[in-house]
Amino acid sequence: MIINGQTINTEAELEIAIESMNEESKASLRSLFNGTPPPAPTLKDLDYTKYTKRAAVKDQILAEMASENMERIRAGIWTVPDLIGLTQDVELKLVLDDINTLSFELAQSKLNAATNPLLTSTIKMGWILKLQSHLYNS
Repeated sequence: MIINGQTINTEAELEIAIESMNEESKASLRSLFNGTPPPAPTLKDLDYTKYTKRAAVKDQILAEMASENMERIRAGIWTVPDLIGLTQDVELKLVLDDINTLSFELAQSKLNAATNPLLTSTIKMGWILKLQSHLYNS
């Protein structure tokens, strides 16, 4: 086995080569070295992967939502005071809190229940689809 250009012949060499890696990587490389199947990921490992992926796209989702809002202002669909009022809407703040805490499922249900007339069903569905495309539940 070769790790970072270093040939690994013994378990001791392997342990030295992998000492700075995370535990999941270490376990996988030990299994590979020993010719055994890698351990199945734990639920914690799966959750960590899911939320790491969500965290990586959270700002992108928020930026898309904000740019769409600005587009509505430029198109004359909303006014600046409309948008300011929407940013103060308690229901929307709860949605944004859920997005910021990576609770995309909760954000979706709160979006569905939102009553602010600026949040049309088309807008809600667009935002929900953004969240659904980044659930990473499987």
